[in-house]
Amino acid sequence: MQNPTNAVMSEQRCADIAEIIKEHNLLLIEDDLYRFLAADKNNPLTCLVPEQSIYIASVSKAFYAGLRTCFVASPQKYCNRITQSVVDTIWMAPSLNAELACTCITSGIADKIIQRKQIEIKRRAGIMKSKLHAYTYQYEPDSMFAWLKLPDGVDSNVFETVASDNGISIVSSWKFSTGMEIPPDYIRFSLSGADCSAEFEKGLDILFNMLDRRIGVPGGIF
Repeated sequence: MQNPTNAVMSEQRCADIAEIIKEHNLLLIEDDLYRFLAADKNNPLTCLVPEQSIYIASVSKAFYAGLRTCFVASPQKYCNRITQSVVDTIWMAPSLNAELACTCITSGIADKIIQRKQIEIKRRAGIMKSKLHAYTYQYEPDSMFAWLKLPDGVDSNVFETVASDNGISIVSSWKFSTGMEIPPDYIRFSLSGADCSAEFEKGLDILFNMLDRRIGVPGGIF
């Protein structure tokens, strides 16, 4: 579930990439942060080339953002180098954080938190679809964010600034771009940032009014 576009690779695409990795003896590093949300439960790409893959999964989105802890699955031949890299950069992950994460997983608490998150995200996705049905956006079921196309002539950087001035947090497509190419005018907005569904709906109402050009910069519309 690619951030920010919500793009998801098909099984055939994964198989094709796995063949390229095998043919050219490449190393895959798979950062699978949103796997726990995916409605499509296909295996990660790592499963197709396990001996040429390093798989990374964080708990920050899944259940506890404050732990800032992740888990790495790697072939034995890379373990010493990975361990040394951790020592060279941050010395070690906080042991208490790792213990809390492991206890939550083994006790089943993590699964319960994830289930509650999925239920709430589905609720908010329903609100989003009812509010923004007239606009073009990309959304993968159970995703924590949406990728919305702005009306023609609306600059995503300006839109982000105006949104902030009106109390909502979105991210311009420029934040995800590199090089000299001008990105399309899209924004990413989160379904998980608001404390409750009512607050999320209020934010969507502000966003809708901006899209509908009822809210803009002083003296004009964007």
